[in-house]
Amino acid sequence: MRRFTALAVTAGAALTGVLLTTANPAAAASVPTKVTITVKPAGAKLRTATLTCNPTGGTHKSANEACAVLTAAGGRPGAIVPADVMCTLEYAPVKVKMSGRYNRRPVAFKRSYSNQCRLQAQAGALFRV
Repeated sequence: MRRFTALAVTAGAALTGVLLTTANPAAAASVPTKVTITVKPAGAKLRTATLTCNPTGGTHKSANEACAVLTAAGGRPGAIVPADVMCTLEYAPVKVKMSGRYNRRPVAFKRSYSNQCRLQAQAGALFRV
């Protein structure tokens, strides 16, 4: 009887260890994200960058910040909480586009902002390429 109890306790502890390591939120968060971002200010050259998250990388110049912004918005750039800043009423449109995969799910976003200040206020580091 003691041998069976000791075996059951050991097996239970091993199973708990396996469940804890596979149910690790950090492991679940390490789903790869890879998107291509383009920014086209009026009268300026098109800029393009790639952004990967988990692990962070790509050609995006603010990759860590951009991944944090994208993650906070659940992979939806339209859901980014805008910064509380005042911008001038200058009209210098900036067109942005993002496509790729966020947590293995296809994502696509396209929008035009009235100027660079509005873009930065509403999208943060994501389109800072």
